[in-house]
Amino acid sequence: MADSDYEFHPHLSNDHLLALGMVIANWAALEHVMGIATVALIMDEPAPDPITDNYMVTLFAVHGTDAKTSLDRLRSLTFLRFPSDKDAFDAIADKIASAASERNMMAHTIWAANRNPKKVTPHAARTIGKFKRLGRKANYSADDFIEFAAELEALKLEFATFFEMRGLLVRPKPEK
Repeated sequence: MADSDYEFHPHLSNDHLLALGMVIANWAALEHVMGIATVALIMDEPAPDPITDNYMVTLFAVHGTDAKTSLDRLRSLTFLRFPSDKDAFDAIADKIASAASERNMMAHTIWAANRNPKKVTPHAARTIGKFKRLGRKANYSADDFIEFAAELEALKLEFATFFEMRGLLVRPKPEK
């Protein structure tokens, strides 16, 4: 290693790394749609997509907030706008909150080797030097990461459909 003797071996195969990339990308897409919905609720009209329309309000509405804060804000705004849909939105928001915890673990954990070379084990260092296992499972394969990435994609679609059916999200038209 150049200029350092330090080496870090995260025990992740290329398959694991690619699959974790899918998790991160799908979470970013879900957060993006959450930001658009937040702006739509604030404006009380469909919000333009900030990527295609350079709409800066979305950045100010959601920039620097964690998933819990974003969800709390969305719950409040949604209940004000659609009080009769509280239970339906709560169910979606609860799934997103659970997924946020798992995504954060996947993105920020220390991955340890496993007896099975196709699996890795999530750990987190504690200040006293002990390790604590995290996550929904004891061990994860690349397929487990891909399955979770698909879960995030499905959550994004469920979330977007909730607001689309209420006229606050408009699906982007495919480019010609």
